[in-house]
Amino acid sequence: MEIRDIHRHIEAILMVVDEPVSELTLATVLEVPQEEISQALAELTESYGERGFALKSVAGGWRFYSH
Repeated sequence: MEIRDIHRHIEAILMVVDEPVSELTLATVLEVPQEEISQALAELTESYGERGFALKSVAGGWRFYSH
């Protein structure tokens, strides 16, 4: 799976969850190595730096938050 597709899938998942989602869970659901999930999350986090929301790692998982 290409990294941009991983980005899109992660965004879609995190938009609908009620609680933080772990990298392991994302890797399992998307059937990609956890290293690719970690890379994608780092890239997404950086890309949201100037927006009205942020992607944060909290309580062992990832979730969107407003600034």
